Amino acid sequence: MDSRGRFCNLVIGTGAVAFAAGQLGFSTLVRVLYPAVGYAGLLMLGGLFYGYVKKRMVPSPAFKPRE
Repeated sequence: MDSRGRFCNLVIGTGAVAFAAGQLGFSTLVRVLYPAVGYAGLLMLGGLFYGYVKKRMVPSPAFKPRE
């Protein structure tokens, strides 16, 4: 399957999921998505913090030998 076919399938699938979610009602949609987006944000912040700490904790030599 070429990239155009995959793109069309993705667009049709996304549209179908959006249509199905729209049938639930706005308040139900917000009740489900608001916490999910918050948890995803916390997970992303945790990953950023982990990367920062991992980068800072890598031992570096006390001095650089001359070449």
